[in-house]
Amino acid sequence: MRSPVVRVLLKLSLLAALSAPMGVLAQPAQHDVAAAAQAYEAGQRAQLAGNHTEAARLFELAYDAAPSPAALRSAIRNRRLAGDNARAATLALQAITTYPADRATRDLAQEVLDEVQPQLTQLDISCGEPCVVLVNGAVESTHENRNWRFFVRPGTHTLVARYQTGSAEPQQVEAAAGA
Repeated sequence: MRSPVVRVLLKLSLLAALSAPMGVLAQPAQHDVAAAAQAYEAGQRAQLAGNHTEAARLFELAYDAAPSPAALRSAIRNRRLAGDNARAATLALQAITTYPADRATRDLAQEVLDEVQPQLTQLDISCGEPCVVLVNGAVESTHENRNWRFFVRPGTHTLVARYQTGSAEPQQVEAAAGA
């Protein structure tokens, strides 16, 4: 019998191979520092008001507009405070990969992963060409990539890979905690 991780990887390999025509989001053009600053300030206001879900969304928006370790750390902290451990862990993985020399970012990211990773399922997806991955209808990231690593809560999830030329057939995966 195959482990849950092997079954998920096999399903996701099939998912990447079965693409059919549809549209997808384009890569971002340039960094927009002004937009990032505006989103970051709005995120700080939301955080002070105790609206951690909105704060996290705004800090992620700031990070997408002009990547910085501070925006990513703020997004991670607010996802945790909002109880969105899967997104916090996904951002923590991104932080470790993107900013390995930034001690504050690396330490926060590792702390979050150590705490929440056993409760979640890590999915690793490889696409034959750059794609965007949807999980239960929500876009995991607006940027296309060939390789994806992110976390989901245990349970049944529907995954779809979208390419500039189309979408793969939806695939159901059963996620188990710690897998």
